[in-house]
Amino acid sequence: MGLYTPDAVTPITDVRSWEQPGDTHPEPKLLELRSQVHQGDDSFVWVGLFEPTKAELDMVARVFEIPPLQIEDAANPEQRPKFEIDDDGHGLAVLKVLDYEDATSDVRTGQVSVFVGEGFALTIRFGRTADL
Repeated sequence: MGLYTPDAVTPITDVRSWEQPGDTHPEPKLLELRSQVHQGDDSFVWVGLFEPTKAELDMVARVFEIPPLQIEDAANPEQRPKFEIDDDGHGLAVLKVLDYEDATSDVRTGQVSVFVGEGFALTIRFGRTADL
């Protein structure tokens, strides 16, 4: 997660779920990042979530103004792969991913949803697959 500009990448590593003792609510930090994007024409925020809770999904939907039905699709492990662009120009791709385990010949499945809008990219992963 971080702020990406033409000249630099500012990684954000101190924002975590606020559901663990000692964690702080990430929404103010995300709103701050979002406001910085609008100050620079070629910058964007990339947020990556791994198996988020409903509260976390609701929070990023508010911050990035993502339609509830698109968030619902991203949170549904039974969702078929798809690509769509809504009337506001938000893009959503839901992808199924496979990971082959050599030692056991098992195939693990997962889902990656990618949201793209003006000034942001949001990835949501479910299932144990390779890192992005």
